[in-house]
Amino acid sequence: VNAVATCNNSTTTKLGVPAIIDNIRSVGATDTTHHIGSSPHRDRYLEQLAPGSSIHSLWMNSGYVTGSGTSYATPIIAGTAVILRELYSQFTKNLAGPYDSFEDRVLALLQQTSDRITDPATGLVYDRIDLLAAVNSVYTEFGQSTVPEPASIALFALGSLLLLRRRNQKRAA
Repeated sequence: VNAVATCNNSTTTKLGVPAIIDNIRSVGATDTTHHIGSSPHRDRYLEQLAPGSSIHSLWMNSGYVTGSGTSYATPIIAGTAVILRELYSQFTKNLAGPYDSFEDRVLALLQQTSDRITDPATGLVYDRIDLLAAVNSVYTEFGQSTVPEPASIALFALGSLLLLRRRNQKRAA
């Protein structure tokens, strides 16, 4: 993925800058129940969804913040591309494989392994990133039957953080 960009939280009727720039992949956000968030632009130009609700992040002066929106979903797509690049590089020097570029390979993998989410407001179907499915697909491609232990631990830790976040949300409600 060369570049990803937020799709514009301020409107649901049109794609905005920077996502309208050529060769930029537009990203929308889903909430904690995997539904399309209230802020993303919704039409055929929205290219990828990622978690973007109640995301815990670093903030100024060594602080933390919890936020929502496409600005929180977009780094998840970029981070996934970095993880996949590192994973592929462990198995092959030819990162593009049978594709024209590594970016094309990652986009194809993300489409193949994404969850399909139907927007009840428009009836359109979008791809929501599934990091675990993408990682498992790479391992399967190279003859590995399971995710190796360090990755399992990292994915378990990520899952644990998500469960803690949900528990804290329930307490706050």
